[in-house]
Amino acid sequence: MPLLNLPSGILHRIVERLETKRDTNSFANTNRLLRDVVHTRLYSRAAYGPPPTLISANIPVENSEFVNRPDVMQWLRHGLSGGSWLALAGLGGIGKTEIAVQYANEVRRSSSKTHIFWVDVSLFVESYSAIASSLQIPRYQNRHVVRLVFNWLLDAANGPWVMILDGADNWNDVNRMKPFLPRCDHGSVLVTTRNLDIAEKLAGRENFHLLPEMTQSEAIELLQLRLSPRYDGENDRRVELINALGNIPLAIVQATTDIEAKFPRLTISKIVENLRQGNKQTYKLLCINNFYISSRPLQRDHSAAKIWQSVFDLIYHENMEAAKFLSIIGRNSSSKISKKSLSSVVDNLDEYIKVLRDYLLVTEEPEEDLITMLPVVQLCVRQWSKKLTFDDDMRG
Repeated sequence: MPLLNLPSGILHRIVERLETKRDTNSFANTNRLLRDVVHTRLYSRAAYGPPPTLISANIPVENSEFVNRPDVMQWLRHGLSGGSWLALAGLGGIGKTEIAVQYANEVRRSSSKTHIFWVDVSLFVESYSAIASSLQIPRYQNRHVVRLVFNWLLDAANGPWVMILDGADNWNDVNRMKPFLPRCDHGSVLVTTRNLDIAEKLAGRENFHLLPEMTQSEAIELLQLRLSPRYDGENDRRVELINALGNIPLAIVQATTDIEAKFPRLTISKIVENLRQGNKQTYKLLCINNFYISSRPLQRDHSAAKIWQSVFDLIYHENMEAAKFLSIIGRNSSSKISKKSLSSVVDNLDEYIKVLRDYLLVTEEPEEDLITMLPVVQLCVRQWSKKLTFDDDMRG
C-alpha cells in the first residue's frame, strides 16, 4: 500500500515514532524526508475532509454595556479584509479587547461567508485546540494541533477567515506563535496589544490604531449604563469622577462596581471625596476585582492595578535601567515632567522614554519638552516601586 494512502491513525503513529527516535548520522536525512512526506499527507485538507460550515470559535459574549467608539469601529470595518493585518494598541484597561469583542460578534452576525476565530495570545495552544475542535479536525488533541490549525487556515479552499489575536503584549508570547500565523489573501488578523513596537512590527506602521482614553461623553455614557437611576441626583459629580479616573473604561467599571455594592454607604459624591483625599483610597479602588468581564478568564485578576503592574514587571525583567527610570517618574509629584529636569539625573534619557512610550505608559509633548503619565497610572507605579530598591541617580 502506498505510504500516502495509509489511514491517518497509522500516519500519526509514524510521525510520533520518527519524532521521538534519536536520529543517527546514517538515517537522519531519511527520517527527515519521511517525516515531511507524512506531514504533507496528514495535515492536508484531504486528511480531514471538506471544509465545515461557517465556524466561529472562542468568541467572547458581547458586553451589554459596550459604549460605541465610532472612529475605531469604522476603521476596523474598512481596514480588516483581504489578507490585511491591523493592530489596536493602547494602555491596559483602555478598551481594546471590548472593541475587538464587539467587532468579532459583528462579523459573526453579518457575514455569511467568513469564519471568525478568537485567540488569547497567552493561551495560544489552548486557543488553537478549541479552534481545532470547532473545525472538527480528527485527532486534534495530539501535540500537532497547532500545525493542524495552521494548515487549515492556510488552505484557501476553506474560505475567508478573520482572527483576533488578543493580548499580544510581550515578544516571548508573540515569537512563540509567529511561525503558526499564516499571512494569506483569504485571512485577516486583528491584534490587540499594550506594546507599540509589537503593533508596528506585526501590522506595519500604517496599520495600527492608537486607542486613547474615552472622551468625556463616552465615559459619562458608560457611567450611566452601569449605575442605577437612584444616582441620577448626583449628575453634577459624574464629570469629577471620570476625570479623577482618567476617563479609563476599566477604572470606571471598578468605581461603579464599588458604588453599587456599597450603597447607600457609598455614593458618587463620597467616592469623589475619597479619591481627593489621597492615594491610598484611589489605589484601593484600582485593585477592585469583583466584577465580570466576558473576554477574560475568571481566574485572572483583571483589575487596572494588576494589569498595569504586570507591564511594569515586564519592563523590570527586560530592562532594569528603564524600570529604574519608571520608578523615578512614579515618585514625581507631578504627572507632567520636564525632560530637562530628568536629564540632570538620567543618562540615555531618550532611550528610556522610548521604552515607556512603546508600552504606552507615557506620552511626549515636544513643544513644551514634557513627558506625561496619567495620574492613576503614576499612582500604581509609585505603589509598585515601593517593593523595589532603586537609586534615583541614573548617571554613569
